[in-house]
Amino acid sequence: MKKTILKAVAKLGYNMALEAAGTASMYGTYQPVEPKALQQLRNKK
Repeated sequence: MKKTILKAVAKLGYNMALEAAGTASMYGTYQPVEPKALQQLRNKK
């Protein structure tokens, strides 16, 4: 049961990171540089 919950939380975090990658900040004043590893993960999907 514990492993199932942890896997679900990890998958949720992974999906949220992919969705958030490349988006602007709340006020549009700062656009962080997207890590290359995250770009590669997003391109694989």
